[in-house]
Order: sequence, then structure tokens, then C-alpha cells
Amino acid sequence: MAQQLQTISIEAAGFGGINTQDSPTSIDASFARKANNCVIDKFGRIGSRKGCKLLTNVEITTGLAPVSSMFEFIDPDGNDIFLMAHNRHIYSYRLGDTGVTKETSTTSPINFPADYSITTDNWKIVSLQDHAFFFSRDQEPLIWHDNNGTYALEPFSDHDHATGNVPYANEVLAAYGRLWAADVTGSKATVYWSDLLNGHAWSGGTSGALDLTTVWNTGHDEITALAAHNGFLIIFGRHSIVVYSGAESPANMVLEDVIEGIGCIERDSVQNTGSDIIFLSANGLRSLGRTIQEKSVAIGDLSANVRDDLLASLDRNTDVVKSIYSPKDGFYLLSIPDEDIVYCFDLKQRLPNGSSKVTTWSQIKPYGFCLDRNNNLYLGRFGGFNIYDGYTDSDIRAITGGNVTNNYNLEYESNPMDFGNPSNLKFLKKFETSVVGNVGENSVLSWYYDYDPSTQKTRTFSPPDAEPTAKEFSGSPNSIKNGLEKIDSSDWSGVPLSDVEFEEQGDNGEHSANISGTARIFSNLNNNLSNGVEYVLTYTVDNADLDSSGNATNGRVKAKIGLISNASGGDEFDFGAKTSGGYSHLFTPTTNNNNYLVFEGQDVGQTVSISRPEIREVSKFSLDFTDGYSGAEFSAPLNETGYTGAEYSSGLLVQTPSTQGSGSGKVVTIGLKAIIDGSPYSIQRIDVQVLLGRAR
Repeated sequence: MAQQLQTISIEAAGFGGINTQDSPTSIDASFARKANNCVIDKFGRIGSRKGCKLLTNVEITTGLAPVSSMFEFIDPDGNDIFLMAHNRHIYSYRLGDTGVTKETSTTSPINFPADYSITTDNWKIVSLQDHAFFFSRDQEPLIWHDNNGTYALEPFSDHDHATGNVPYANEVLAAYGRLWAADVTGSKATVYWSDLLNGHAWSGGTSGALDLTTVWNTGHDEITALAAHNGFLIIFGRHSIVVYSGAESPANMVLEDVIEGIGCIERDSVQNTGSDIIFLSANGLRSLGRTIQEKSVAIGDLSANVRDDLLASLDRNTDVVKSIYSPKDGFYLLSIPDEDIVYCFDLKQRLPNGSSKVTTWSQIKPYGFCLDRNNNLYLGRFGGFNIYDGYTDSDIRAITGGNVTNNYNLEYESNPMDFGNPSNLKFLKKFETSVVGNVGENSVLSWYYDYDPSTQKTRTFSPPDAEPTAKEFSGSPNSIKNGLEKIDSSDWSGVPLSDVEFEEQGDNGEHSANISGTARIFSNLNNNLSNGVEYVLTYTVDNADLDSSGNATNGRVKAKIGLISNASGGDEFDFGAKTSGGYSHLFTPTTNNNNYLVFEGQDVGQTVSISRPEIREVSKFSLDFTDGYSGAEFSAPLNETGYTGAEYSSGLLVQTPSTQGSGSGKVVTIGLKAIIDGSPYSIQRIDVQVLLGRAR
């Protein structure tokens, strides 16, 4: 009896984000076990995040400390000035038409008393009435203001118009026309507020304070963060949340609600999305709107699908935690630099359990975030000030200085799949992916069985050597004549010695042949290749991972196209030595005499396998515009409905990396890794085929 073939097709693989919380084999295939350096794109698919582009002319004193505590200040003339902390100094940069240029560096602050020194980079920065205010724990607050036409930074005690005793608070909020401050050493249950429209006046007028000691239902708590929303003042304790209405007039505020058993553990995790407030509690990332509505710890948990992983990362963290909400991208970012991880919570659409779709980022370690007036996202990192843009990361070289551009890895991994038959062995026969974009870099397909990543096997799929100009390889392939033949000569001129016939594989008549040692096999093409026409060669190499000594190698087999007779005038295209993987190469003949395809072994004593060779004419392609759109709306032809050349400016290609599997187990986990180096990349679909074996 023939074995039963089972197929799982996953449209928009991973569109539910990461889920490591539920039982692996019971999770829907739309969830991922890993989705790193990914976002949920506007079509609901797993796609690559953008890069972190280092802005030019940003002078930083040393790469040994990160840029952090960033804030955009807009002066009365409408200029964008970025304020940021770095290496115990405060810097300001004006945003110009061509990037960021340094305006002033307060490495020697004006009018600072001799006994004043900045001891922190972890500031909370807000603005009110053309002033910026810096607050941090046990540090005298600073004021950034216009001093006779030149902006200056000075302590409160040196400011000409300062009144009262400003609290040395760790938290500050600018809302309802005044400053609110809290989390003061020795007074962690008190909220202070300044006079109306006067952030440097902390006595007289309508300034005041509120002691929450008798308000905490648990009898004791300490304030960690403040927020404002729809006329409410929200006061976050570590274990409770207090909500006051009528905050426009503090003397007349009314206690509206006290929520017990849930609070905020990180000051800089609080973000107002316009319709809700997001914050980090001791048991996950929470939504205040849902928490107030339901008054339940279980409701409004945006991190429900990654809760244990998130909390474990926070437990190990010894540094700052920073966050940002990006209206343009529709996500909330939570950075834990100690762990080299950023959790990206997609807020465009919630999952049925009320949680967000979650992906992760790595390789960037943001220590601060801010937005400009156009909602462009900026990141503070070691060595510089970055904008979230493009599809490469850039850094400052340690020691020598200067910029260096880096690619980064997109990583997707499914949850274990049992194909509805948990007790049967599964033999992975094939899995194929459809991916969009990133035409210039490799994809690595991987799989392993029974929850054991140490047994993972990989296969590399290489895209064309050169980027196509918005063309899809949809023409009919040049057929391979009769079989592959073996040749023994040392150059292109030789006599065929014997045939090495194809082995039929699968329902599509896929072909393969073996090469032993340095032997060559070739095929006579049914149709000669034409002069000046662009073609693409595709094929798969197997059993070529190691050399005969068991060592890694730069290549085990070469592919060539040209003339293998004594006739002259043919081209020779040498595509270089390859290891195991799927490959495709673009080439353009200069004569009409190229009628042979040759594969040449590169290692004595080793046998490799070549399968599925095809040659296609690139110019044979078709376009299918979506109804209601015209070609004029797109700067380049479409290869997939809904994508424009502007979004994929380096060329759009729908690739289909695939591999034949091996091994067996009760559950199968598959993965995909892609190098992101200048172009976006999205996973459209994954098809997985297994043979069911005996139950055990």
C-alpha cells in the first residue's frame, strides 16, 4: 500500500506573529515560533523590518556609550531640534534638508555651577511653552531655553525665572498646560505639578501636590509613571493604577478609579496611541483602555502569545528599557538592549484573544527612540543617531571611526507540525516557499524533527546573479535533450564517452544526474540560445556540503554554458563553484552557437547530484494589473498584485525557493532565513509535503 502524502499550505505564513505560549502542536499554522527582524507588512504577511540608517554629520564623543533619551523639540520658528543624551552629556542637533547637522554640544554647559555634573543618560525630556525640561532620578532638573537668541541648557537653580523647590523626580509629564512630576526619592507616593503654562514655577499660582498614601487600596505602593488621556490623569504605581478626572484643574480633580493588582514596572514603557495607553506590567505588556473596561489582569494583555519569553528577557535585563509607538508603521516597539531584542507589537489589528501580533528585531540594540513631527522614527544606538529607513543597517566603526553598512538576517521558523496525525512518523518530501522582493540575496531553507534544533538541516537557494528589470521568469524553459552525457576531457572540446540518464522525480518529471569526482556531464539543448537574448539558468545541487575529507568547501560543482565541440565561435559562461542549494544565473550570449549545458565536478572522490536544470528566456513574461489600477500609477511593472516599483525600487521578483527533505520524526519544524541587504522581503506562502509512515 502506497504511503499517504500530506500537504499543508500556509498562506501569508506567520501572519499571526510569534506564539511561544501555547502548546506547540495545537497552534494554528498562521503563528510562527520565530519571526526575527520582521514586521507584519500592510498585506498581513511576515516581511523584513526596515534598516537603521546612521544620519550624517552627527558628532558623538565616543562609541563606548549609546545615544539615548532622545526628544524632538520644535522651536518658535518651527525648526526641528533633536535633544539627546550621550556619555553623560547633552547634545542638540538641528534637522536640515540633507540630514542632521550639529547645532551645539553642551559638553561644557553654559552657566553651570562648578559643583554640578551630569551623572546619567536616562533622562525623561518634555517640552512646555518653548522650553524643554530634563528630569532624572536624584538629578537637579535641567531647562533648555532661548537665552537672548541662543538656546542654552542650565539647572533649575540657575534659571532666572525659576520659583519654588523643583522635585528631583524620575518621571515628568507635560499635560493640560503644566508639568507633572513624580517618583522622588523619599516621596514615591506624591505627584507634584507646576503652575499653569509655567514649567519652571513650582510654588504659588496653581502649583501643588497630591499624596496618594491613603489612596492606594493595598496600603503601600510607589509611583513609576504618569500619563494623560481624555482629561484623565493616570498615575501608575508598581502594583496599582489610580485614575483622576478633571485634571485640567488639579485643585478640583476627582478620584475616578483605582485598579488593583496591576501596575507599571518601567517608566519609559508608557506610550499614548491616541485611543489607548500601552504600558509594561509585571505580567506583560498591557492596554490601559481594556484594563479599565474589564478590570481584569487577563484582559488587555498584548503580549499573551510571548509572555513567558518577554518576562524572562526582562528578568535578565540590567539596563534601561525603552519604547515608542509609531503611528506611521502602526506598531509599538519595546527595546531590551541587554538581550539584543526589540519586541515589535503590531497594533493595526488585534488577534481574537485580544493580544497583538508580535515579531522581534535584533542586531540593532536601540537605547532610545523618538518621532519627528512627520512621525518618522529615530533610534539611539552605540555610536550614533539613526533613522528607521532603507533596508540596511549602518554603524560607526569602533576605534577607526567612519560608517560601515551591514546587512541583517530575516529569520522565520514555524511551530512544530504533526499534520493532524500525532502518532505517525513524517518523512519530509518537499517544502516550497513563495517570497516577494530582495532579489539579490540568498535564502536558506531549513527543517528539523521532534523539537530538536540541533538536528537542523539546511539548503541554500541563490537568486539570479544580477537583478532583473521588473521581469518575471514565466517563459517556457528550454527543454533538455534526452539526458545528460558524460565527458572526460580537460577542456570544452571533447568526445562524449557515455550517457548518464536522468532519473525521473515527482509528478512534474523533474530530472537529476550524478557526477563522480571531477567528471563532467552535459546536455545538448533542443534549441540553440540566441545572440543578445537574456536567459536564466536554474538548477539544484545536492550532496555537496562537504569535501572528500569532511571539510567545508567553497564549491563542489560548476555550471557552464557554451560550445562543447571543435567548432569555434561559442561563448563560455562559468558561474563558479557551488555547494548544495538551489541556484539561478542570468546570462546573455553573444553568439548563436551556444547549444550545450555542462556541469563539472570539483572534488576527487565525491559524488554530487544535479537536478531540475532549466533555461528560460527572461523577456517572455506577462503583466497582470489589479482591476481599477492603471499602469501609469506604477513606476515599474507589477509581478504581484498590489506592489509598485517604488516600494521595491531595486527590482521586484517573486521567488519560489524549494528543497527536497530528508529524515523523519513525529513533528516537523521548517524555517527560512534571508539576508536583507538593500531590498524588502516578504513571505507570501509556504507549502509543505510529507509522507506519513507507521504509527509509533
